[in-house]
Order: sequence, then C-alpha cells, then structure tokens
Amino acid sequence: MRSISGLGPTIALGQNLLNRNPNSIVASATGLLPLFKLLYARFGDRKCHVCGAYLSVLKED
Repeated sequence: MRSISGLGPTIALGQNLLNRNPNSIVASATGLLPLFKLLYARFGDRKCHVCGAYLSVLKED
C-alpha cells in the first residue's frame, strides 16, 4: 500500500490526571465543551420528546 486518502483528521488524547473520566470527549478534555453547548443551544433543532414536533424559540425584544 502506497497511500491512503479520504481520511479525516484524528485526535488522540491519553488518560492523565487532568482527564480522569474514561467517558470524556475531546471537547471536554480541550475545554471546548462550554462553547459547543452554547452553539447547540443557540442553533440546534429542538424536538418535543412526547410528539416529536420541532420547537421554536420565542424572544422578547
């Protein structure tokens, strides 16, 4: 095999003192988790867990 193409970037993190939880994700280990939470809360699709209908956000101006 001479080359492999079409693979996405990979990040490897070792378990250390800063990252003790084996279920941690890359975002929590790198400190980006609060930003992802904000991104998904602001722009993510929300669905009703009962009927499955999409919900909309009402804002007061």
